[in-house]
Amino acid sequence: YSGIGVPRRKAGADHVAETPPDLFANDFEKVVFRQFRGLELWRDHLVRSGADAAMLSGSGSALFGLFAERSWAQAAEATFGGFPGTVWVGPTLSRRACQSIWGD
Repeated sequence: YSGIGVPRRKAGADHVAETPPDLFANDFEKVVFRQFRGLELWRDHLVRSGADAAMLSGSGSALFGLFAERSWAQAAEATFGGFPGTVWVGPTLSRRACQSIWGD
């Protein structure tokens, strides 16, 4: 990643809220949200429900929110009654954990 200019969490940052905002950017959102306004509303709902960050996945196939505490994510999950998809709470994984599961 060093050659592609990926923003990094600042040194000493312990929380996603301390991460540069441009790390949470997906240019695809502009196009998708113009076509599907409801997705933008659900993304905003994640933030209003306590997510430190929320966005479309890289391919746009999913919305996700990052919460500091699992219990906050679970409380937010309960507010998605009208969401037209599947909602679940899961952990984030380090690169090392992903590699141990999926390989290099």
